[in-house]
Amino acid sequence: NLVITIINIPNSDTVAVISLDNKTNQYSYSTFIENYGLFFEGKEYKQREQNDTQRITPSLDIDQNAGMISEKEIKNKFFIIRSIFFNFDDYSINKFAQKELERLYVVMNKNPSLVLEVVGHSDSMGSDEYNQILSEKRANSVVNFLVNKGISVDRFIVRGVGESKYIAINKNSDGTDNPDGRSYNQRADINILKSDNKFIISENVFVPDHLKIKKN
Repeated sequence: NLVITIINIPNSDTVAVISLDNKTNQYSYSTFIENYGLFFEGKEYKQREQNDTQRITPSLDIDQNAGMISEKEIKNKFFIIRSIFFNFDDYSINKFAQKELERLYVVMNKNPSLVLEVVGHSDSMGSDEYNQILSEKRANSVVNFLVNKGISVDRFIVRGVGESKYIAINKNSDGTDNPDGRSYNQRADINILKSDNKFIISENVFVPDHLKIKKN
């Protein structure tokens, strides 16, 4: 009864929903997506989300064991805190972000020493003032989601940096818009400020080579 949902990161669109092969206990799907997420759901198993953070060769087959883990196997596994992505000119929590934050809530609830910094970002569309406000709203949306579930607001430091800390190109070399690059800048990063659990780590956002900022 295992179901695998493939989601395009960072726009959170569902690419496909596939099932596990009962005979081989594997799944396979061809995709041109460079950055994707996999959600596993099955009876008697805790949902585990897995992200591919490496650039994928076009039309590479995803072919691997489903990797479902039971509650007993979760103990002493690394938990990776990932950035939260937003849709263009928006600070609401989309379905992909919600799944990430649900996972983070469970970990924060079980690890009361964990203190986080949430940093909101934006792309370069709009004025500096507008983007600063938007980035702050994105950071606050992340914190509000977790606080509304019962996590103390005292466990967060919140700030926005507008478009000043972009990690991908906002425009092409000829000055035209690059929405794919901008999508990587529409995010909130989550950094660990304090934790007694060495198995909780934060992950940097992977940016495909063709969208990286060219250094002189």
